[in-house]
Amino acid sequence: MVVAVDGPVGSGKSSICKLVAKELGFVYLDSGAMYRASAYILQHLNLHIDNLSSALEKTVFTFSDNGGRLSVFIDGKRVDVTNRIRTPEISEITSSLVAKNSAVREILVAKQQEVARMSETEGVSLIADGRDMGTKVFPDAQCKIYLDASPEVRAQRRLKDYQRQGLNITFEQVLTDLVSRDHGDTTRVDSPLVVANGAVVLDTSDMTLEESIQTMVDIITSK
Repeated sequence: MVVAVDGPVGSGKSSICKLVAKELGFVYLDSGAMYRASAYILQHLNLHIDNLSSALEKTVFTFSDNGGRLSVFIDGKRVDVTNRIRTPEISEITSSLVAKNSAVREILVAKQQEVARMSETEGVSLIADGRDMGTKVFPDAQCKIYLDASPEVRAQRRLKDYQRQGLNITFEQVLTDLVSRDHGDTTRVDSPLVVANGAVVLDTSDMTLEESIQTMVDIITSK
């Protein structure tokens, strides 16, 4: 089974999907981390955006559960980019350059679909979150969910993430960035963020993390 979860930034996709995957014994694919890691590669290697796709063809993305926290590596497990890809700067590069580049999206979509094929071969179900999981990457997914929350709630969640990293940033700055990213995600030409056909819309604005997890588990098991 493939569960495709889409939604805007800060809607809790990574946190919820990771824990749902653990509860159901699914493989978890964090596509957003792949885009962020690609932005890190672009910055770290000082590449032009037009040259990023060729670099990504040779890149291996690896994810592992590190005590309940998702660790992200590139080139096998040689380079740990878990913390490096969660900064406002990388967020900006991701949304303004990486996510809008069609050649980059094509390569990352292929890598995401390969993860699903490997999971299928191993007889394990997959839950994948992102912006185009149900529309582009896995259009035939047996279960599609659109995870949402109000901009203010999402900004507050993202602010807490930044504060845990020790970053000095205001709620107003986070909200402004979030609204800007929403606009970019929903208006880009290639695979814009929309509610996929047949997707169940789940608004978590007034839900606790535990309630969100249980509701998503219920949706999945009903399918």
